[in-house]
Amino acid sequence: QKAFRGGGWMDSTTTMRVAMRNGTDPNTKINWLGFRCAKSVSGDQSSSTISRMPDELSTFQAKH
Repeated sequence: QKAFRGGGWMDSTTTMRVAMRNGTDPNTKINWLGFRCAKSVSGDQSSSTISRMPDELSTFQAKH
């Protein structure tokens, strides 16, 4: 099986977590599966959090 982890903005709060794991057949094509780039932060930036979903994503999620 091909393993992938984490979730995205359209997932529920339980599957959005980076600890979430899922798997599928290696030959399966999934158009919503991708990768996320990350960058280390330092100082005050490391304690900041996202307080709400961006408006564009809220609108998209409400339509689907």
